[in-house]
Amino acid sequence: MQGIGFGIASTGASTYVAKMCHPNRLLEGVSYASIANSLTGVVGPSIAYSILGANYDRFKLLFIVSLLICILTFGLMLLGKDVSIVSIENQNKEKETINWLILIVPILVLFFNSLTQSAITSFVSLYAISLGFAGAGMFFSVNAIGMISSRFIMNRLVIHFGEFKMLLLNSLLFFISVYLIGQVTRMYQLLFLALPAGFATGAVAAIVNTFLIKRMPESKNGIANATYYAAMDIGYAIGSVVWGIIAAFSGYRMIFYLGALMQIVGVILCLAQMKIYRLK
Repeated sequence: MQGIGFGIASTGASTYVAKMCHPNRLLEGVSYASIANSLTGVVGPSIAYSILGANYDRFKLLFIVSLLICILTFGLMLLGKDVSIVSIENQNKEKETINWLILIVPILVLFFNSLTQSAITSFVSLYAISLGFAGAGMFFSVNAIGMISSRFIMNRLVIHFGEFKMLLLNSLLFFISVYLIGQVTRMYQLLFLALPAGFATGAVAAIVNTFLIKRMPESKNGIANATYYAAMDIGYAIGSVVWGIIAAFSGYRMIFYLGALMQIVGVILCLAQMKIYRLK
């Protein structure tokens, strides 16, 4: 039930943001909305551990606080402006069709991006501990800074270079970062690589989300956002299982090498799409 509720809420919130944004500022608006998601991912666990206390025994209090936050969120949504939905009857039937052929590559790039990111979120702490590093939690803070920073400048970069070129470049950046994570021998190296890895992940997510919204009819914004979250969630779900199996047999370094390889698949797909559709 919690998963269903979260899925509906996240899709609805993203669709609301897309409806409220000016078309020329869509990537920027989607990026700012994603910043909120990124911040909750960083701040949320810290608040939860503080509520649980030193003995981790205040779970009832934690769930009460979570419930109050949900009630507060519901109240804030009541203050939002009504967004008019474009009537299907007033839409040209040709405009209502969705060209999935041009959408499949960005969806797959996001899937592979999430697949690789799941290796980081699930196993980088254990990887750091296995290398004898202290303070591995700092990795996620630096990673979040990179993720958030990408959202502020990506709109201008996409306007200048194009969507697929930026997807390609960020997939390459993610490949280099994750591959080098598998090579680190010092904690400062791991923290240094957290920044570009976060930047690339944040950029790919924002670009793909905006691309799906722009390439689908306005009345299909909900489908665009649902597709975005589905690709991302499936990548994380599959990755957490697959990487765990690989780690058990081949160790943590192999996880990051194979995760980096997934980004090369994304690069090849982007190059093929750019050549077929002459996109930039």
